[in-house]
Amino acid sequence: MSVDQLSQLTDMDFLSPIKPVSIVFTDPSFPPSSSTLHNPALSTTKLDMLQICARTTWRRPGEIFADRKFSVINSICPRAIIQGALADCYFLASLCSLAKRPERVEKLLVSREPSADGCYAVAGYFCGVRKEVVLDDCFAFDPRTGQSPFSKPIDDQLWVMLLEKAWAKINGSFTNVEFGEEVEALEFLTGAPVECLVHATMHISTDDLWKRVVDADQRGYVLTCSTKMNQPVEKFRKAGLMQYHVYSIMKPVEMANPRGNASRLLIIRDQWQKTDWKGPYSRGSAEFLENAAALESELDDPNSFAMPIELYTEYFKETTICHYEDKYVHSTAEIANTEQSCYVFEVHRITKGYVAINQYHSRIFRLSRANDYCYSPAFLVLGKLDARDSSIRYVTSLVTISNTEYREVDLSPGKYIIMSGAEWKTKSIRRYNIHMYTNFGVTLQESDWNPENLVSMAQDFAETRKSTWKRLAHGLYHFERVNFALGFGISFVKNMAQGQRIYYEENTKATGLRRIHPDPSNRLRVTLKSGETVVSLFKFTSTSGYSYGYTYKYIQL
Repeated sequence: MSVDQLSQLTDMDFLSPIKPVSIVFTDPSFPPSSSTLHNPALSTTKLDMLQICARTTWRRPGEIFADRKFSVINSICPRAIIQGALADCYFLASLCSLAKRPERVEKLLVSREPSADGCYAVAGYFCGVRKEVVLDDCFAFDPRTGQSPFSKPIDDQLWVMLLEKAWAKINGSFTNVEFGEEVEALEFLTGAPVECLVHATMHISTDDLWKRVVDADQRGYVLTCSTKMNQPVEKFRKAGLMQYHVYSIMKPVEMANPRGNASRLLIIRDQWQKTDWKGPYSRGSAEFLENAAALESELDDPNSFAMPIELYTEYFKETTICHYEDKYVHSTAEIANTEQSCYVFEVHRITKGYVAINQYHSRIFRLSRANDYCYSPAFLVLGKLDARDSSIRYVTSLVTISNTEYREVDLSPGKYIIMSGAEWKTKSIRRYNIHMYTNFGVTLQESDWNPENLVSMAQDFAETRKSTWKRLAHGLYHFERVNFALGFGISFVKNMAQGQRIYYEENTKATGLRRIHPDPSNRLRVTLKSGETVVSLFKFTSTSGYSYGYTYKYIQL
């Protein structure tokens, strides 16, 4: 998608009301054409999908269902979601898990009744902002199979096909939504923060993973999982699983067997209908027969199966948790074409939730011929104003080196300030959103950028970590912290020598980050009186990595 097309979507598709028209509606920005199925600019599409696209035609519901009555919503549930030939398992598995609570999907369906003029709308979240996507009701039809090559209209209803088509539309074509991560799908469907637990790199134990999944399920969070990729094909074939495939986690179940032992099972669903799990607790196994009555009630969907948590980590590489809260509110501020911004807000009662930076996902612009879009490192520092001395207490901070990053917050009543900045890596789209997702809405008000506010928060961060200060000399202490987890870099020096002035000089050698205070040079020279401090602040300038080092010298005056 190009920048102009994005603007067109924002102005027309998301914001236009649906009005009756005298003729059946055909979407001019996503017409029933071959380029809607597959854009030739995408070179990674596999041959079998290209062949399907070549023979695919378009049909409206009246042609698909013939004399049968159809609906937009008949029953919202996981079993209504069946994947077709399109490799968008990450999207449909995410939708499947969301559909465990029908009211959550209903919120996305702006149009809930059949439309005589063929015009429908669904909603999705873009960088935390809910917007509407207008669609026509032309759906792909494969004459060879006599059905849709994509998601299926189970129970003669349209809601799954409409949401899948909306996802394809904002990304430019159906084939452009093949192969992805649950994170991007869940962000679109919910706007909520998404956490990905990579089993190997996080070194998470089976017991801890089980606790995380149980806790997430009890909180009503949305759960998905994906299988490993670089494994022997025969291993997965014998197990009856698909490699590099995304599944839905329906629920965790702890089940006692006749021998008195408790088994911890995950109920997993495959919306692609290609899984035939053959391990313990699979249908017909000895473990299944021992617990047949209990398991049959849990496995009411023929496309679901039960897997022990101990085997789950052998075949699945990650578990994705979407922190969806039904009563949470989205509050956002769009930052565009500026390297720094400041917003303030006030909290009147204890407020819990998340603060994040969101950027557009790169998939949206992948088909643009003039595409120079890439993620820009953008940081955010949140602080609370202290009414006693006008200082600002550090609360949290982050930097995003992909499309999103978030932090959980627990805010007491008071006034807060958010300072953010970016190192732009693209010329075409220079924007990101500050996004708050909280149990009580907040109003973000733009304010003047004052670097001293950022220094105040950084100094508070250093002062509360005195146990990690490094003593350079009698009375001279140094603290430094530079990493992606913090979101920015800080070098803090304080003269605690009584009645002693100290000259301090610091030379920084760094790549992937740049000093933004007190000046952009790599050399700091300052004379500190007793009790004085100097704070150097750095922002990241690269999304791929950084290096940081420094040398110093001092003279007691």
